[in-house]
Amino acid sequence: MRIIHCRCPACGATIKVGQQHLGRKAKCPRCSAPIVIPAEEPESGFPHIVTDVPESGPGPRPGSSAAGRGRTGDRTFRLGFLISAAAVVLLVAAIGVFFLRRSAEDSAPKAQVRRPPSPPTAGSPDAPARPEGTHSTLVLDWPEGERTESIVEIDGSEQRVPSSGPVKFDVKPGEHRIVLLRRRYEPIEIQIAFEKGGHHHYSPVWRQAALAAVDPDNPPPTKPASGAPTGTGRTGHDPRAEGVKPTPKPKEPPAAPKEPPSESKEPAPEPTVPADPRSPEELLAGKGLRRLSDCFSLAGESEVSDKLREAESLKKKAFDAQQKVGESQQIVDEKKRLMLAYVQKSRELGAQLQFARNVDQHNQIVTALNELDARVLIMRQSDQEEKALDQAWAAAAETREQYAERLLELRRLYGEVGRQYEALAADPAVSQAIQRHSETVSKTYRLGPTILFARMASKLERLEKTVLSEEISLRRGEGSLWYVSAVFNGKFTQEMAIDTGASVIALSWQTAQAVGLAPSDDAPSVLVEVADGRVVEAKRVVAETVRVGKFTAKNVECAVMPSGLPASTPLLGLSFFKNFSFKIDSGKGQLIMSQIDASETGGPAGPHNVPLSISR
Repeated sequence: MRIIHCRCPACGATIKVGQQHLGRKAKCPRCSAPIVIPAEEPESGFPHIVTDVPESGPGPRPGSSAAGRGRTGDRTFRLGFLISAAAVVLLVAAIGVFFLRRSAEDSAPKAQVRRPPSPPTAGSPDAPARPEGTHSTLVLDWPEGERTESIVEIDGSEQRVPSSGPVKFDVKPGEHRIVLLRRRYEPIEIQIAFEKGGHHHYSPVWRQAALAAVDPDNPPPTKPASGAPTGTGRTGHDPRAEGVKPTPKPKEPPAAPKEPPSESKEPAPEPTVPADPRSPEELLAGKGLRRLSDCFSLAGESEVSDKLREAESLKKKAFDAQQKVGESQQIVDEKKRLMLAYVQKSRELGAQLQFARNVDQHNQIVTALNELDARVLIMRQSDQEEKALDQAWAAAAETREQYAERLLELRRLYGEVGRQYEALAADPAVSQAIQRHSETVSKTYRLGPTILFARMASKLERLEKTVLSEEISLRRGEGSLWYVSAVFNGKFTQEMAIDTGASVIALSWQTAQAVGLAPSDDAPSVLVEVADGRVVEAKRVVAETVRVGKFTAKNVECAVMPSGLPASTPLLGLSFFKNFSFKIDSGKGQLIMSQIDASETGGPAGPHNVPLSISR
């Protein structure tokens, strides 16, 4: 068929038409203008198609109307685009102005704080206000005449006391340690529990520090000094201290009883103090004590604090490792669910196969059956998910046991520091050195422990409850055995199968090397009966400690299989469990244990010719 090229007079588009359409009416495919295709093909060039428009009245020249409409549409599009762009620019500018004004309003109070010649404190009326209800306020009813050379410590952080105006400090809700320090007066230490958005008023009652030096042999003036303010932490007033405000003259009479003590036997320890040529600071430093803001403490407190932070870090690692175990377990469970679904579907298709109505339906069922069987076979042969679960479980067990071992070590260290404080408290040289130092610096000091050390005990107890309990998690392994993590000699973690039929702990040669129990050449031999009835000659070793959870057995007998035997599952037998009362809760997957003998256990080896029973 011959193709003729024509041009639309309205929009100027080139149109291809077949020869059979000559002389007919149509619409331009580009501008939809009605046109008439010429009846004859021109000899050369493109013919102009005549638009199907009445010729009455003056009209525009051909092609001008559609072209004008095209140009008008372009102009309309450009105009709309410019209007949209301008609107976006105005919107962005408005948002910028809004945030600039808001930032200027937020920063305005800070600019006001800088204007006064002296920077305002937290208690100053010019201080920026915090959002209502988010913080608490400590208000000290402190006369302006008593504020010279004074400092307020909040949780060890020094705060400046304004010379005039109210004394206010913003604190976070919770319990805080407040220490008020004033030159030539005894410090006031209080413990206050603040509620969210609340105000706590406190009126300090000062006692002159000179009272502590009136009679070095009489301790009552110093002990009530530290105890009296502490008792005011909740009420804001100390009724015992109401009468201590007079000048030092009324305090002269208590010094009169100096004579009777000099006649008594009590000054007997006095010669020990001059006998030591060292200063009080040197003597206390030699005892391992260091001076803090209000007491002398042992350096062991810092070690306990550092190890406590390490234990909290290990707790997070143990939690993350347990999360990975849960994720791996979900993948394995999903795999098992899919396998069961495929097997069930395969059975249903097998039942439909005998009722196939024709060959095509029979072949379709057979094809589906083959595909399901192939999927089940692949999933059974693939053990990636199970291996990933075993690895996650082993990593979680190792991290958990490291965490538990760190807590046990921390508990031992905490007890040692506590016993050192008890010994120092019973040493008269230490108490006299602290008293002499307090008199020298005109400030009362005491022997630790600090308040933070006391809080470490409760924090340590909370951490111990997370891992050191009577219920120990177990893992179900192959052959319906339960697996638990054991720690040998406080260093090596090994997952072991619980086997109460085994009389001792049974270890393969490879496992014994991994946990540091490789037998020497002269180690005694024992006869061991294995699960298949054979009796083999094993080596007897003794582990200094074996720990499961928080339960530790000492001098535990172990049997190490010959090196020529293949590696086998390590068994946790009765040489460990005989020290405890235990049972397995299969429903919860837990081993429940309790201590029955706190003494060291683990008897001597039995006769070498008596076979020990190993159930696996």
